[in-house]
Order: sequence, then structure tokens, then C-alpha cells
Amino acid sequence: MAIISNHTAKSISYRPILYCAPFQQITSQQPEVVIAAGDSALLTATIYIPRGAAADKNYLITWKAISTDHTLMDSTTISLTPINRISLQVLEPDIYLLSGKNEADVSLKCSNTGNISQKVTITVTDPLQPQKELTLSTLTVNSFSDTILHFRIRIPGALMANTRNQLRITGKNSNNDIITTLPVTIYNVSNQRNYAADQSLDGNVTGPGHTAAIYSRMTGSDYHYLEALAGGQANLTETKTLRYQADARYFTRSQTWMLTNTFINYQSPACDLTAGSIFRSYEMMLSGRGAVAVLTPDTLFKFEAGYVNGNYNLVSSFTGNNNEFYTPYNAYFLHTATHFSDALNGNAQFIFQQNPQELKDDILGGGSLGWQSQDGKHQMEGGAYTSYSTTQEYEHDGKNARGYAGTFNYTYIGKRWQGVSINYYSTPFYAGTRKGVLNLDQKIIFTPGGGQPWYIHYSQFGANPRYISPVYKGYYENYSLRTLELGTTKALNEHWQLGLKPYYYEEHTEYNNGFSTISPNLQSIRISGDLRYQGQNGQLFWITADIGFNKGNTTAYTNFFAFRIYSGLTYKHFLLNAFIQHGPYLAGEMNQYLLPGKKYQLISISPGYSGRLFRNRLFFQVFDYITYQSSFERLYNNLSVNTTYRLSSRLTLEAGYNRIYGGLGEQINGIDIGIRKQFGSSKAALTTNGTLDIFFFEDNNSNYLFDPGEHPARNVMVRINQEVFVTGNEGRITFKNLPNGPAKISILSAGGYFASDSIISVNGKTQIQIPLHKIGVIQGHVMLEKESLSYSTDESVAAITITAKDPTGRIFVARTNENGIFTLYAPSNTYTITVDPQGLPEKYQYIEPPQQITLTTSTPVKIGLRIQVQKRPVKVKKFGSSTAKN
Repeated sequence: MAIISNHTAKSISYRPILYCAPFQQITSQQPEVVIAAGDSALLTATIYIPRGAAADKNYLITWKAISTDHTLMDSTTISLTPINRISLQVLEPDIYLLSGKNEADVSLKCSNTGNISQKVTITVTDPLQPQKELTLSTLTVNSFSDTILHFRIRIPGALMANTRNQLRITGKNSNNDIITTLPVTIYNVSNQRNYAADQSLDGNVTGPGHTAAIYSRMTGSDYHYLEALAGGQANLTETKTLRYQADARYFTRSQTWMLTNTFINYQSPACDLTAGSIFRSYEMMLSGRGAVAVLTPDTLFKFEAGYVNGNYNLVSSFTGNNNEFYTPYNAYFLHTATHFSDALNGNAQFIFQQNPQELKDDILGGGSLGWQSQDGKHQMEGGAYTSYSTTQEYEHDGKNARGYAGTFNYTYIGKRWQGVSINYYSTPFYAGTRKGVLNLDQKIIFTPGGGQPWYIHYSQFGANPRYISPVYKGYYENYSLRTLELGTTKALNEHWQLGLKPYYYEEHTEYNNGFSTISPNLQSIRISGDLRYQGQNGQLFWITADIGFNKGNTTAYTNFFAFRIYSGLTYKHFLLNAFIQHGPYLAGEMNQYLLPGKKYQLISISPGYSGRLFRNRLFFQVFDYITYQSSFERLYNNLSVNTTYRLSSRLTLEAGYNRIYGGLGEQINGIDIGIRKQFGSSKAALTTNGTLDIFFFEDNNSNYLFDPGEHPARNVMVRINQEVFVTGNEGRITFKNLPNGPAKISILSAGGYFASDSIISVNGKTQIQIPLHKIGVIQGHVMLEKESLSYSTDESVAAITITAKDPTGRIFVARTNENGIFTLYAPSNTYTITVDPQGLPEKYQYIEPPQQITLTTSTPVKIGLRIQVQKRPVKVKKFGSSTAKN
């Protein structure tokens, strides 16, 4: 509403106009208002505010009244009541550690169904040293959107010795309140496994298939929604695959639809096409909806181009008010990767991003080179990037800024010495995700002859970004963290292990609590010790104590003592974790004293059970996370119960119960129930009476027999259906109580050796041998010859079949690309190379004799093959002539 008053001595006619962008006026406004001298008029209007309107900014509403000789104007702002709704979900909760690997990729979905952007901090902690954050990431999730976060975790060596462990992912909001705590299970593979104890709930999939599911989530709460899932793949040909995935949600309270984590993907040897949900982690984090094309003309070069729209909901509109094209951002990107040689590789990227939400546009480009020594001991990578940002399109007095970033990483792996150096720097106005950052991470490990490793680790992280966007006007962020550690781990005997780590910790952060800018500083000298017991039957007990003498700059914390104690117990299907912290261990924790006036203390206990019942048809899992925080006197009891009952090999019922305590102490109770159906994939029966014993050996003479002088294949990573194994010194793996029926065997890693995927039939006690071969490369080019009398054709040399036959009669096959180039991989041996005449296009012929080659693993063999277009038959007429007789 607005009031127009006429203080003159005559009547005045005004034309009222309401400016309420980005909202819409839904009541008609009278075209003219006549106000008598000394009188007033009331203007009213109703504005439609959609559910998707964000509450983290004020909206300007302006009335204008225009007369013939002057204009009246007045403005006000409106704000919306903020609704905080953040949830986290681990996309792949199971991690398999392969042989020689100590890093795992974790994907996490953060959903914000509230109307205000939320800053979320996600940490992953080591169960043996819960005070140690394996990774830390802070991101801002826009209202009514999803964010898919990918990060890499370096797994501590202590965890790699266990059969199964659980990492803990904790999400906190900007108030440092815990949103949720999620478990991630790490499986360390071995050469033996019992199917009855470890079988996958998804069944024994041995081929491409499809899955459909429907759920009612958080039933009985204000956050109730319906979810439908679908996914699968179809093999179009031997080399072409079509994959798809869909995740649709309907939120009953807000009556809104969301379609996220949905895509369709086509794969062939030469290209990879994806449309739908896209995620790319380059210098800019690109995530949303769009399309990507990846072209791989040969094994040495890859070209990628795509478009990403920053809205994660595939069914939301691409337009804003007045049908203008408006989204959080639109990004167009190019990326190339080139393999110059065995030692040198490189990549380049170019990104153009239009960001109407932040009222700025960005251009970013650059690349990196990587080098590795021939013996694999030295690895280096360096990169340089530049960016240009502007607000010219959105402001009359637009601003411009340039930014730069550089990175250099080095790794050395020796017998006794190992070193890792990771370095990254970017200027404050850099347009990449890591802007205004100085990241230094240096680690040296020394293992003397006795075998006890020692390490020293220095880490420094600083962030001081600057923004030209008017949306961030007045926004300030400054954070720095430095640590220096010295540590060692001692194996007392085959069951007990002791670790010790003294370290220095220094943290500085600045943020606004709504009243003023707070700058807590924390400096600490700490020492951490942990004791771990690993039993022969999988029992695990550990306890970690961490104490520190600290210096802070807040009223409540200046010079103080703090400690943390963690402990955990795993026995068969039961686990129990406990944690107590007295005093702040992070700079942000010191300021939790300011509002309630109470010192910081945190106590947590987490019991759990995970097991299978009723002949493995029923899977039951329950975790209870009980946490008490003394500053705000908050008791959280987040309970998660999940059950899965398999009606048949293809049909599964699922149910669960979740009790979650929100950031303001609210309790949310919800029930999940759903059904999952699988189609099209081969399934094994539910009986568990088979044993599969596989012997892998290095078939150096490629005769597919284990001959004298050949060796068992050690440390081979093998996947059987959904389970992963590693061979021991005898080259064997054993899968007990495996269902009778087909089992798919795939080699994941074999130290340079190779074997094709195979499907074998398990019937009772089944023993097989699988030879592994060193692989050589045959590279060739098929050339087409055509003469003037040849038939007319499209002259295509694509999809021509090339065969290589060894002396035993085994045949290896490759197909040409559109340029007639092919690459064929086969074991070291002698081969007869020819073109398969049955696969030639019509009117094509292969007339050359087969070529004989000797293939080794050291040097690729290059050959050329010629095919011809058949000639048209030519009819020749003979003409006679008469001659005069003399």
C-alpha cells in the first residue's frame, strides 16, 4: 500500500506504476488517479511471491506516481521468513580399497529444500583418530537446489589393515550445529570371502539390466516426499552402450517436483555423450543440468565440450520474469587431455560462465603438464590459469577484475624415503572455485631398516577471496590454518599397534554472527596417542587421546587446557563408538561461549548393529548417534533404522525409520518405505551351496597352460559379481557359499597383465584356471583404394573388422573408426592379421594376403591394410571391317 497526498491548491492527475521485480503484481492497477487539492489517495496492490523465492536477500518494491510535470517515488523493502532445510546423502556408501591404493573418491549430495542459502561444512574423520579430519570442505547451497560434492580421501595406513571400517561424514551449518552424521564403509579386499556373510543386497548381477524403485520418504513429517528411481544399461552392440538414471521427487507439503541425478549416456569407442545431470570438477565447479560430448579419436587424445546450467532440478523453468532467460548460471566449457608420451601428458580447459544470479560473467582458461620418470619414482605436475570477471552486463558502473592461479605438485617414492609436495596459489579476484587461496601441503616419510615409519607433515591453508559481484557487497571472509606434525606408528605384535603424534595447530577465522565481525585466533601445542587392537576374527578395539595447551583471543578462552578422547569397539555385527571433548579444538568453537555464556563440552556415543537374518533374506541395520553439547545444552539423538527384505532375486522390500534433530532443537521423525524391482539382468538363485576357487597365473608363452617356469599371479585385483578380491602369493582366491549359477569375473588390476571378462557357471565346488598375459598393442590403418571404373560408394572405412589369430587358433578382434584407424590389444605372441570379409560393406573386397607379425609388450606394432572397391563389369563390343581385295 502507498498513500499519495496533494498539498497544492489544485487537483492533480497521477498515473501510478508499481515496480516489484522479480515478483509479479496479480491485481490490476487503475490507469489514473485524480487527487483533489489537500486530499490523499490510497494505492493498493497484491504481489505474488512464488515458493522458490529466496529468503536470504531483501526485495525492493517501488511505487511511482507520474503527472504531467513531475514524478513522485517512494520505495520499501520486504523480506521473507527464512526456512532452513538441509539434508545430506552419501551416493556411494561402500568403498573398496584396491591393492596398493590408499585413496578413495566419495560423492555426497547436499539438498537444500529451504528458501535460504545455507553454508555447509562437511568433514570426514578417521575412526581411529576422530580428531583428524581426512578432508574438510565448505560450500554454499542455494535455496531449493541440490549440490553434488566430490572429494578424494587419503585413507590412513591403519585402516588399510582392517577388513571393514567406517568413516564418519559430519555436516554442520553456519552455526556449527551438526546437521547429520553419515557412515561410509571401507572394505579391504582379501583372497577369501564368504558369500553368506558378505553378499550384496542388490543380488548377483551378471549382465546389463534395469532397476526401478518407488519410495515414500520421511512419511509422517513435514518433510515428506515421494521418490521414484530408475536406472540401467543396454548393450546396443559389442562396443556401444546406453546407460540411464532417473531420480524424481515430489514434496507433498510444498507441492513441488524435483528431478535430479538424472541422465542418459551413450558410449562408444570414439565418443561419449551425456545429457541431463552434469558434474565437472575443473578450476570452476560446474554442476547442474546440461549436455556433454567427449570425443576420443585415438588413445592419446581426448576432447570434451559441454554446457551446464546451474539449476539442479531438470524440470524447473529456464526462464524468469517476463520470459527472460534466467538461471543461477550458464557455463560453456572445453577440455582437452593429451598423452604426449609414456612420461608426459597435459590438459587444457576453457570456461565461459554467465551468472545472472551473482550479476557477473567470468572467463577462465589455462592448463597443466604432468611428468613421470621411467622408473615411476618421480612425478611432477604444474599448471597455470587466468580469469577475467566483469559486471558490465548488469550494472551501469560495471567493474572488471583479473585473476591468476598456479599449482605445482611433486611426489617421490623410494625404498626408504617418500615425499609429497602439493602447492596451490590464486589471487583474491580469481574466478575459480579456489579463489584467494594459498594451499601448501608437504610430507616426508622415512622408513629405516627396522620397518617403523616416521613422518613429518607441514600444512598451510589460507583463503581471503574478494568479490566484484554486487550481491556480495560488504561480504568479507578470511581464514587461515597451519599445522606441523611429527608422527610414527609402532606394531607391538601381530595384534597391537601404538601411534604417537605431537603437533602444532594454528587457526584464524573471521565471520559475522549477525551483530559484529568476530575474529577468533587459536594456537595450540598438542600431542596425540592411539592404541589399536586387531583380532584374528575381525574384532577391533581402539582408543585415542589428544591433549593440548591452547592460547585464544576471546574473553572466555585465553590460556586453557583441552582434551579429546575417542574409543571404538567392533565385534562381529556390533559396533560402539564413544567420544568426549572438553574445551574448544577449533577456532569457531571458542565463540560458542558468547551467546549462552557456557564453556564448550561435547559428549557422543554411537552404538550400532548390522547383520543378516532368515537365511540372508533380511538385512537389518541400526545406528544411534547420541550427542550432548554443553554450550547450548542440546541433546541430539539421531536414530537410523534400515531393513531390506528380499522376496526374490529380483524383488526387494525396503523400510526405515529416521529420527533427526534439527539445528534449532526441533525433532523430525520420518518413516521410509519402498519397493525395488530389477529387470533384464541374469540372477543367481538364492541357494548358497557353491564354492568357486580360481587360480591365476602369468602365461608368458601365451599358450593358455600353466607351464614349468611360469609363476602364480600375485596381488591381482579381481571382481566376482559385486565382490572384490586380491590374490595371495599362491595366486588363488576362494569364494565360499556362492549361489550356484553364472558369475562374472573381471580383472581390475594385475600389474601390467590382462585377461578378458568372463562368465562362468558355478555348480557345487568349481575350480578354474585363468591365464594372465602381458599385453601388446597393434596399431593400424585401413586404406581404401578406388579406381575410375569402381562402383560408387560412400567411401566409408568405419566399423571394419580386423582379426588377429594366434597359433592356438584364438582370435582377437578390433574395429576401425571413421578414419580407418584401429587399435588392437593382445598377448605377446605371433599373429596372423587380416580383414574379416564378412564385415566389409557391400562392393568392398580385401585381396591382400594375411600379414604375419610378432607382438611384444615393449613396442607397438604398426601395420597398414588395403581394401578395394570392386570394379563394375565392362562389356566390350568387337567391330569388324571389310578390306578390298587386290
